[in-house]
Amino acid sequence: MKKKALVLLALVGLAGTARADSGWGVGGSYWAPDKLDAAGGIGAKISLEIAPHAVLDLGSTWFESFEDKSGNSTTSLDIIPLDIGLSFVTGTRPVDVYVKGGYTYYNIDGSIYTDGRKQDVSFGDSSGFYAGIGLEVPLSEHPDVTGATRITFLVEGLYRYISIDEIATRGDSYVGGAVGGPCVNAGFMLRW
Repeated sequence: MKKKALVLLALVGLAGTARADSGWGVGGSYWAPDKLDAAGGIGAKISLEIAPHAVLDLGSTWFESFEDKSGNSTTSLDIIPLDIGLSFVTGTRPVDVYVKGGYTYYNIDGSIYTDGRKQDVSFGDSSGFYAGIGLEVPLSEHPDVTGATRITFLVEGLYRYISIDEIATRGDSYVGGAVGGPCVNAGFMLRW
C-alpha cells in the first residue's frame, strides 16, 4: 500500500508541469456491481492534457463495504480501483462533454463470515476496465482569484468491470467471478 501512496504522490507532483487543460479533482462515487450490494466512495484524480481534446486520466477511489449474502455466508469487500485511461473532450462551451475509458487495477480486501464466524481469508488483487461518458460545467473562471483557469463541476456515468480471480480461505483456493456494473461519479476539478 505504501508503494501505491508514493506513486499517487509522485503523480500529484507531476501535475504542476501539465499544460492548459490539465487539472486535479476530488469527488464522490456510487458503484452498483451486479453481484454485490452497491456502495459509495470518495476519490481523487489528476488529468494531464496530452494533445488537443485528449487527456490522460489517473485516479483512485476508495469503496468500503460491498456485501454479498449467500445462504449462511456474508462477504464484505473493500475495493480500491486505481485507474489509468484517456478522455476525449468535444471542446464544446460552456459545458465540456467527453467520453473516457481505460484500465483499472483493483486492490481488494475483505472478510467472509459463515454462521457469524469470521473466516481466515485473503483476496487476490485483480484488473479490469472502465468506460463511460461525462460532462463538466464551469463554476468559476477567475484565474487571478483561484490561481487556475477555471473550477468545474463534473458528473460521469461509467461501467466498471472486475474479475475477482482468486479467493483463498484456510489454505484452499476458490475461483472468483466477474463483477461489473454502473458507476456514477460527481465532484470538482481545478483546471489550469
